[in-house]
Amino acid sequence: LYGWGLLAERILPEIKVSFISGTIFTGVCLATTLAAFSAFFLPINIYSEVLIIAAGFTGLFLNRSKISLQSLERQNLKILSVGTLLISFLASFYPYILDHFGYYIPTVQWLNNFGYIKGLSNLDLTLGQASFWHIFQSIFSHISDPFLRINAVLLIIFLLYILEKKSWLFLLFLPLLLLFSQSPSPDLAVMILSLIAVNEILLKSKNITFL
Repeated sequence: LYGWGLLAERILPEIKVSFISGTIFTGVCLATTLAAFSAFFLPINIYSEVLIIAAGFTGLFLNRSKISLQSLERQNLKILSVGTLLISFLASFYPYILDHFGYYIPTVQWLNNFGYIKGLSNLDLTLGQASFWHIFQSIFSHISDPFLRINAVLLIIFLLYILEKKSWLFLLFLPLLLLFSQSPSPDLAVMILSLIAVNEILLKSKNITFL
């Protein structure tokens, strides 16, 4: 995802992000947008995941001179490591959100097998509620994340953002957000991206293109 973010900054020079988590979020947006477009014509299958992963590593290789970890202090790396272990542990539990089996898994499977299907919601309205976040989940649901725990990755990126920006107040939100770590719930993405957008505005960020 970091490689995809570097590719996005290369394709769109006006996007200049000075922190790692911002680059990763940019990569998430670019990869998901391309997958959403291709889902109109092709299923998001294992071949799509291999291409996405290969493109990400290619982005890292082509832009290796731009990779910088200066925004992370040693103490922050320790906090990030402990936080990653905690998030991974909590995400390993059995999904408790009722929508996990009735909505999330069927939506991801339809995307994996067929992509977008015209008129699918005529069979069941729930199946017509595809979101960008389920497209993002469907990309990695074959090799990298077959148990649909992509929200754990999002939480780790959010923790990285908190450490980079030193927005310690956001740590108070983590216990609530951890409840969404076991399922690919789009609610978590909405809450985290909203918090980041508000925080960037309060910090008077001038990177309008990134926002």
